[in-house]
Amino acid sequence: MYNLFFNALEQMQLLSNLETEKQKLLQILLVGQPELKERLGP
Repeated sequence: MYNLFFNALEQMQLLSNLETEKQKLLQILLVGQPELKERLGP
């Protein structure tokens, strides 16, 4: 399950890189338990 978490984050990062010349095409807001901050690191 831990590996699945990081795979999902990696996919979200790739999606967030999609942009036009003027703007990003996708914005992602992560909301979760305090443990989420620990897993994402600094």
